[in-house]
Amino acid sequence: MSAGETVFVSSAAGSIGSVVSTLARRLGSGRVVGSASAGKLSWLTGQAGFDAAFDRTETDLVAALHRAAPEGVDVYLDLTGGAQTRAVLEVANPGARIMAIGTLDSHRDQVEIDLTTLIAKRITLRGFTPRDHPAALKRAEREVEAWSRQGLLAVPHTAFHGLEQAGAALAGLLDGAHTGTVVVRL
Repeated sequence: MSAGETVFVSSAAGSIGSVVSTLARRLGSGRVVGSASAGKLSWLTGQAGFDAAFDRTETDLVAALHRAAPEGVDVYLDLTGGAQTRAVLEVANPGARIMAIGTLDSHRDQVEIDLTTLIAKRITLRGFTPRDHPAALKRAEREVEAWSRQGLLAVPHTAFHGLEQAGAALAGLLDGAHTGTVVVRL
């Protein structure tokens, strides 16, 4: 990431998305934007450090993303796939990078990627898993651990107690009821 770039993350209140704002800032981003369900937007901009957030169920995601990222999107951390990915292609700046990590929305919203837009804007779209980058993963583990110990990185979580709560934890996770990581303590 280059200094001053705009970062957008879908599913911003989830386990990965909820720490992106802090990580992006530490890496030099200029603006960090997220999407989530309507009930989590004030948490994103108030507590999680996002500059702007919008409801992932907006009927016009392109307009919502334009409002949140008026200078366009340079980096997209795609945790959902689906319609948000299509919206990013419209708002992406030339040379934008998309890291496709998750497909939460793809099961209900199959999206065709417009190759003409990818080519014209020179957008890089790459599937990403941590095992593809073992050296970067080790570095990230060290840095995140140090930042967490120094109080520079909060990792929000929702805890459930007892194995009998696992079903409720999973159902809430799939419904988007929680912020951050969901933990079931045994």
